[in-house]
Amino acid sequence: MENKPSGSEVAENEHNQPSEKSDSTQSQTEAMSAVEKGAETADEGTKQRNEEFEKLRSEIATLRKSVEEKESIIKDYESLLKKIQADFDNYRKRIEREREEYSKLVVERLVRKLVNVIDDLDRGLSETKVNGNGDPFRAGIEKIRENTMQILTEEGLREIPTNKPFDPYYHEALVVEESSDYGDNEIMEVYQKGYTLGTKVIRPAKVRVSRKVERKESGDETEKDV
Repeated sequence: MENKPSGSEVAENEHNQPSEKSDSTQSQTEAMSAVEKGAETADEGTKQRNEEFEKLRSEIATLRKSVEEKESIIKDYESLLKKIQADFDNYRKRIEREREEYSKLVVERLVRKLVNVIDDLDRGLSETKVNGNGDPFRAGIEKIRENTMQILTEEGLREIPTNKPFDPYYHEALVVEESSDYGDNEIMEVYQKGYTLGTKVIRPAKVRVSRKVERKESGDETEKDV
């Protein structure tokens, strides 16, 4: 025979069943709460990471802008440095050119004065007679002229040739004379020597120039009567 539960056992079982349901509901609530808290924690972590990312991106943008500004400043300084260097090179070249031009001007002034000394020496030699025994005075003048011309030649002085046809760039015609013995524009006589210094004429040669005239043939003319 089966034993049926007593009334007290049935009552006890009925009392225990709601308690088990209550414990299960509480466990589910706690689990859901934990899930929600976990989700909230995850959301907070994600939000914090997003904030840190935005902050980092902002810092990177700031650094990038700062680098671009510094690069722009560097380019400006480089451009300014190149301009200063170019200005300095132009200044140095101009100073060198002016110094060279001034040196040439000083040399030209000195040479012009010494050329007049050469003229005086030439006149002295033309007026000094040469005797058979030799004249020490004339020899001294010749030596002075030779040494002076050597110095001037080293500075670029050259005597203008007068054995060529008249050239208005190198010669100055003081007299133009008609002649049947010379061709046109031939130099007949030199009154004063001319000189060049480098490529510059510092004094043209003063000369007498010919103008050719055709010779007239003379002869007796015979008249014929008709």
